[in-house]
Amino acid sequence: MIARIRQLLGRKFVRDAAWLQSGSGLQTLASFGTSIGLAFLLGPELLGNYFTAVSLYSLLFFTLNPGVPQVVVARLSEAVAAKDQAAMRAWMAYFVVVSGSMGALLLAAGSVLGPIAEQQYGDAAIGRWAWVLCVTALAGLPQHLVVACLQATRRMDLLARLEGGGEVVRTICTLEGAVLGGLPGAVLGFTVAQVLLSFLALSVWLKADLPDRYGLPRLRTLARSLREAPVKTGLKQGILVGLNKNIAGVVYLHLPSLVLAGAAGPSAVAFFRIALRLMSVPQTLGTGIGRTLLPAMGQLKGRGEAGGVGRALRKVTLGSGCLMAVVVAGFLLFVPVLVGAFYGDGYSAVVSLAVILGVGAVGLGFAIGQEAFYIVTGRLALSVKINGCLFLALLPIMVWMIRGSGATGAAWFVTTAQCTSLIHLAMVGVILRREARAARLEA
Repeated sequence: MIARIRQLLGRKFVRDAAWLQSGSGLQTLASFGTSIGLAFLLGPELLGNYFTAVSLYSLLFFTLNPGVPQVVVARLSEAVAAKDQAAMRAWMAYFVVVSGSMGALLLAAGSVLGPIAEQQYGDAAIGRWAWVLCVTALAGLPQHLVVACLQATRRMDLLARLEGGGEVVRTICTLEGAVLGGLPGAVLGFTVAQVLLSFLALSVWLKADLPDRYGLPRLRTLARSLREAPVKTGLKQGILVGLNKNIAGVVYLHLPSLVLAGAAGPSAVAFFRIALRLMSVPQTLGTGIGRTLLPAMGQLKGRGEAGGVGRALRKVTLGSGCLMAVVVAGFLLFVPVLVGAFYGDGYSAVVSLAVILGVGAVGLGFAIGQEAFYIVTGRLALSVKINGCLFLALLPIMVWMIRGSGATGAAWFVTTAQCTSLIHLAMVGVILRREARAARLEA
């Protein structure tokens, strides 16, 4: 057994996934700590308003999201594998230009959130807090750029430390803000944390010395190369990536929260979001694997090993899905204890919601590598079409379930939506079989 573990750790993909897993675990624990602290400091109603403000901001963010990080990681990893410095410089410039423009647009568009919150929830302050959160898109640009570069060069050790440590900083700032200023203080603390994380990311960039080790441009050179950004080329694929991510983010988390806030009140939102936070703990097992798979596939493609992409996906799909099923089942046994110990009797409704969400988490475990496959093989349009049809079909179901059953309906809806991702699994299987058949005919 020990020899087998050493053999696995000798593989870079496994080491990378293990590093990201540790970072994701720390992020999840810190996020879990944030929800516990805010639950005690704010109570269910104000915590629900906090989550509603976050969802309003996130809905606007996803609406304007052009999928920059995913496209840049895929293309930058290919450029790193091919040692193409011009392409590295161009795609990093693309990240800065498009992310900066989106951040400015988001900040300007955030002014409409106050009137929307007033109309929907009778409290314009929720929208104003969401507008404050819009600052984080611009403030976090340096951090997100460094994260993309670390992921593309597969420096997962530094990436895990940056993201895990960054979430701890965010937790501390958010809770300190809540102690000093209640709900507005928590929002300001979250925003200040993003500024600090960008400075932390720049220090990691200097430590990693990516320009010398991998040929990436230095920041001074990058600033002079912004005109080289392949904006049209990147947006053609980026908009598809953004739509893909937007549908998932909106359907699984933010739109149900916003509908629930209007249908059942802020306390129901708090219970629902805490249940989602709890179930994100076992789901961190898939985070490291999925994020490692994208640059790994990109480098396989960059080296001309197209057949390796399908083989990597098959292994990851089976392994992550089975592992998720075992871990979720074991974790659910401890959920009543965790809720009672950390949140108290006032949050007992969270337990049943977590059990429902566990079913969806298992289904999603088998879908971890699908997005990476679509991006690397240039089939994002197919993924967007499938997700778009599913979104239109699920939207009225979501409203009906939430209005009829409140937080329980929201949990069942999210589980239903997550399980529909298995449709992608069937589609990817068809594509791989067709490619294998074509390869045999050519041979």
